[in-house]
Amino acid sequence: MDKERFDVIQNNYLNAKKVFDDNLKKLLSEQPTFLSTTINEVVSSASSFYTKFEAFLTNISSEYQDLSKTQINDVLTSIENILEASIKYWNIIGSLSEKVLGSKIKPQKNFLKTAQSILRTYNKDKALSIKNEFVKNNIPIEGFESKEKYKLNNIKIEWTSLIIGIIFLIISAIIIFLDSINTGMQYWLIRIFTSLGVALLITGIFKKSIQAKINIPGVVITATGGFAVFFILYFFNPAKEPEYKKSETPNNTIQNSNNSILQTGNNNTIIVNTNQKSEFIKPFLIEKELNLPLLIFFAEMNTGSGNDLQKLSYNPKYLSLDFINSINFYQEISNKDTIKQLIELKNILENINTKIENLNNAQKAMLTGDLTSLQSAITDFPLVVIDSSLRAIYLYNEISKSF
Repeated sequence: MDKERFDVIQNNYLNAKKVFDDNLKKLLSEQPTFLSTTINEVVSSASSFYTKFEAFLTNISSEYQDLSKTQINDVLTSIENILEASIKYWNIIGSLSEKVLGSKIKPQKNFLKTAQSILRTYNKDKALSIKNEFVKNNIPIEGFESKEKYKLNNIKIEWTSLIIGIIFLIISAIIIFLDSINTGMQYWLIRIFTSLGVALLITGIFKKSIQAKINIPGVVITATGGFAVFFILYFFNPAKEPEYKKSETPNNTIQNSNNSILQTGNNNTIIVNTNQKSEFIKPFLIEKELNLPLLIFFAEMNTGSGNDLQKLSYNPKYLSLDFINSINFYQEISNKDTIKQLIELKNILENINTKIENLNNAQKAMLTGDLTSLQSAITDFPLVVIDSSLRAIYLYNEISKSF
């Protein structure tokens, strides 16, 4: 656990301890005449302090918390000091309450049970010594006698996960750099293989610090460590074979000045001829055909398309903008009306892609427990995208007619 988080958790009981100490000093300053109200304040603040100290110990002994050796030693020292100081406290408060209030105030049966159990787990001799003192002063020893063990988790590296993760990554790297990926299925499998390698590597070092919460209608799934990565991998890269075409030339470039590559937003690669400015319409029409199916889908959807949009949030598909972004309208297009239409079309496509990205981000936010963002994004999506898609289809057709 990092020092900042440890200090935040610890400060909760330390603040209560300060209040307790102040009230105790106030009580001692009143001797030889002690007020019943001051005694009650001391008892109340002591109860709050001991309760918060127990809560602190329960928190840091959770299986999800890893402590450094220094932090563990500090906690054990604090437990010893507080247990020993509590003996003196109960002697004083028991005597005063019986004298002033007429009845002796006694500790509860489970008094500092967690603290007793942790000390017994780590230092049996010291625990036995304090236990004997507790018995002499009629202080409950439930934690000392309990067979339950409370262990503070030390930061460890899980070497098995770490080594397997490194092996996965080495194998993946060899396959990738040997350029042995020839099909979509091979590409998909190597992505999973690499992701699992990274997951095992990270979980080997950081243990259970990776967590994921998946919300499916009617079911909430919580996973930690490697299982969390599996869930994230599945929901953000759905299990289907992607389209993948191996490039025949290094760095995805064509060594022919008459050709260029058009990369779409969905990992499709198209080689187009751009030898002359007059042939602008050819790649433009190709990009149009790539975008039209998605635009038509958006234009025809309605407010009841929530399921389709939820699928889109898991596996976002974007409109291609690569070609339209690469064209200098003012140099290559002479018709001013066409230039205006192209600029408008570009802005519309960018806006739709932004809405798709918002859907995807809302889906990711759902993993952190934000259940409203996705529903809000799904509701907002048709309000903007339906009209925008209809306008984009119209502009595509008008621009095509101008050539």
